[in-house]
Parts: sequence; structure tokens; C-alpha cells
Amino acid sequence: MFELKVTVSEGDCEPHYNHVNHAHALTFLEKARLSFLEDMGFPNKGFMEKGLFFVIFAIEVRYKREILEGEIVVTCDEGWIEDRSVFVRQRIINDKGKVCLEATVESKFMSGESKRSVPPPADFAAAFIALVESRTCS
Repeated sequence: MFELKVTVSEGDCEPHYNHVNHAHALTFLEKARLSFLEDMGFPNKGFMEKGLFFVIFAIEVRYKREILEGEIVVTCDEGWIEDRSVFVRQRIINDKGKVCLEATVESKFMSGESKRSVPPPADFAAAFIALVESRTCS
């Protein structure tokens, strides 16, 4: 669906283990998710201007191998909407093409005024579903 190439630097790695800390790996997922939204034409800033916050509600992560210094690809592979939740499956793939991490991220739109979840905006939902379907079929 969407790929973001990232260079993992020595500074991204834990000194004692020489690999990326689990929590830091989540920042790579976030970076790809925000880039994916921008690529769709829905930058996070645009939601905030409308009084909406697109927030992470839950993340399920499976760490499969170390994320080491060098080139990685962070993906947003598959997505769907259920009720008020937007789900995206993501992976981090190393320079050998091996999956290091698999995640399912659940996000929700929150009203800045009420601080409660609201349905995804209709224009976003339509674009998201159309993009997912077009990339699944191709």
C-alpha cells in the first residue's frame, strides 16, 4: 500500500544491544503513518485545523527480528474502517527483505471540543477505502 524508506542511524540504536529499542521502533511506524496521511492528501495539520485529532487508540506489535543500523522500509500495507476506528497494518522490513516487525494500529478521530471519538470524516473515509481497494486490487 504505502512504503517509507528510512535510514536507521547509530544514534537510533541502543548502545548495549546495537539494535533499535522497541519503543523507538514505534516512532518509525508513526513517521510512516503521518507520511501515509499526507500522501493521501490528509495531513495531520488539516485535521487539527478542523478541530479533530487523529489519535492512536491501540497498537498490537510482533517483533520478529532486530532492527539494525542501515536502510529499512516501513509500510502501511492494509487498512479498513470499523465503526469509529481506522485500522492500518504496518511492517518494518530490513535491507535483506526480512520482516522485523508487524503491527496493527487502531486510530480514532477525537473531537477537540468534546474530547470524544467521532466517526471518520466522510471525505477521509471515502479516500481511505478507495485507496485501500485500489492498491489491494492492483
